[in-house]
Amino acid sequence: MRKELGNIKEPTDFEGTVKELAEQVLDLSTKQPDGMIHDADTILADIMEAADFQVSGISDDILKLYLEVENKDDFESLFYLITDEKFEDYLVESKKVMEENILKAEPRAIQVYLSDSGNDEKESIIFKTDAPKAVIENWIKSQHNSISSNYPFHHIVMELLNEGYMVKLLYDQYSKCNDVELIDQYSCEEIYHVGCSIGDIFHHMKIFNSLYYDASGVPYIKLTDSMDGSDLRKIANVLGIYSIKANEFCISKRKALICNLDFVDIMRIAEHEKYNVETGIIKNSNDECYILTRK
Repeated sequence: MRKELGNIKEPTDFEGTVKELAEQVLDLSTKQPDGMIHDADTILADIMEAADFQVSGISDDILKLYLEVENKDDFESLFYLITDEKFEDYLVESKKVMEENILKAEPRAIQVYLSDSGNDEKESIIFKTDAPKAVIENWIKSQHNSISSNYPFHHIVMELLNEGYMVKLLYDQYSKCNDVELIDQYSCEEIYHVGCSIGDIFHHMKIFNSLYYDASGVPYIKLTDSMDGSDLRKIANVLGIYSIKANEFCISKRKALICNLDFVDIMRIAEHEKYNVETGIIKNSNDECYILTRK
């Protein structure tokens, strides 16, 4: 709690102006014996350390005062003498921190399909975080090889933790939170696939939209000409699309049938969007798939 200025006079042995008091303190400072650890400097440091800047709003008062004073050079010099930091550097650091605070998103549950998961949701991880979408996408891009079942959860998300974001595990089949019913319980709207890059997904945006438009019994996703990577990943997850590369991708036959997309539907859409269709087997399983390759 900040003290309000008033007419209260604190007990003191000094009678005179503040200017005279400052002069005497400055004179005493030059006469301090070597090795003394308690002086005007340490008192000032104690005062500043004791001040609760975030709660009391002292920093705002300093900024308002700076904007009001005529001689800003003297103000900046005084600030440097007190803090041993340039006022401009303080502003730059404050701006950076506050911008980062704004960038932090509301905590929400997100689902990440690991690099070696194919399209098996049991091989995904779900966690709660306040990291914004852009940070998650950069994390996936930079840590692609580490976001796999070969590593424990804390190792996978270490970069997010190091950047100061909140991370709370909700589902990981290799941890105590391994109940597959948790996947449906959280029903994440924000879904990422490590096995494909955002650029590769955007190569197929038009046919993804066409396939989703023809599907039925699927959750609502707004289709636009400027969809972001997260929405396209949602479509991929809903339709069973995986192994996405620049010129081709695969669709699980089983998942396609659940969405009422049969071979005739897929052939018709692929022909219209100029893709060839072949059949194959999903790696590490006996499930059949359609392989769509750009002509």
